[in-house]
Amino acid sequence: MTTHIPAPVLRSPDHLLAAIPFLLGFRPAASVVVIWIHSGDITLTQRVDWPEKEAALDLTHWAQAVVRAARHVTAQGAVLVGYPPAPTSALAGDCGGPLVSLGEGIDQTKTELLDSMLVLDDGWLRVLGEPGAGEGQLRPFDLQITADVSDDFLYSGWSFATSREEVCAEFASVESAPSSTHDEEQLLHEHFNDIDPASIEVWREDLIHRLLNCLESGTVEPEGNGLFVTGLRDIRVRDSVLWHLAQQLDPSTSLIALRTVVRALPTGHRAPTATVAAICAWLLGDGVRASAAVDIALSEEPDYGLAQLVSTALVNGLPPRMWRETMEQLTYDACRNGLN
Repeated sequence: MTTHIPAPVLRSPDHLLAAIPFLLGFRPAASVVVIWIHSGDITLTQRVDWPEKEAALDLTHWAQAVVRAARHVTAQGAVLVGYPPAPTSALAGDCGGPLVSLGEGIDQTKTELLDSMLVLDDGWLRVLGEPGAGEGQLRPFDLQITADVSDDFLYSGWSFATSREEVCAEFASVESAPSSTHDEEQLLHEHFNDIDPASIEVWREDLIHRLLNCLESGTVEPEGNGLFVTGLRDIRVRDSVLWHLAQQLDPSTSLIALRTVVRALPTGHRAPTATVAAICAWLLGDGVRASAAVDIALSEEPDYGLAQLVSTALVNGLPPRMWRETMEQLTYDACRNGLN
């Protein structure tokens, strides 16, 4: 999602092309980007992988899947921007197919296709949706516009990574030695079996308090990694933390702490923390980091229900306000004590 964009990115193709890395959070490659627009504002910046050779055999089916993933988005128009795997002007005539098919799919939704562009190494050209459309006039990038748009974004605190892989690496495990996390989880189960319910509630209350302190400060205390593993594994603790996250206007500090913990935890113990990190990134409108975090969760625990829910929401382009609205319908007591 993109909100509060600090530059007039819809003024011209060059303005939009200069803004796309900032809107995505990384410089795209082998990708197709769909900019969904309503009443002059961008409502969603959607990126999908350039179709593989197998998908290229049925571009119509591929295009329908892309459009279907954004079916919840309110938009009057759309702009397509393609970044082919081999972005050379010599290949331009061979790589307009995905944009043509996707444009046809957008037309079927009664959304106006406003523009369709192919980005190459030395410029961009317009794809018009006709046979040989990739063979249009090559336009060099306007370096002054690129610099002006970049300055506007950078001045407002926006930035982007050099690639999607670089963003995903922010959550990569840096585990260097065996961890006691398994023992901590075992102690958690023993804890519940050995003590009375009132003591469990005291334990939960203490964990919620300590976890929220970590998230609000952006720092993790020495034993903090274990707190996240044992705490977020408990649904009532996890949901209480999520309720508080949804109340934050700017959860970027919380994401810093969560990302630190995900990186520090050993593989096999990251699903709850990675899922909460995904929700935090989603609330910030950072779809790429949300997807990277939830992919970690599902790679370790494919049946983790909350991660499945978040992944489905991201795939379908649901805006973060829908999560906030869902949490607003719940009281803190309902999250803390469970729904009756």
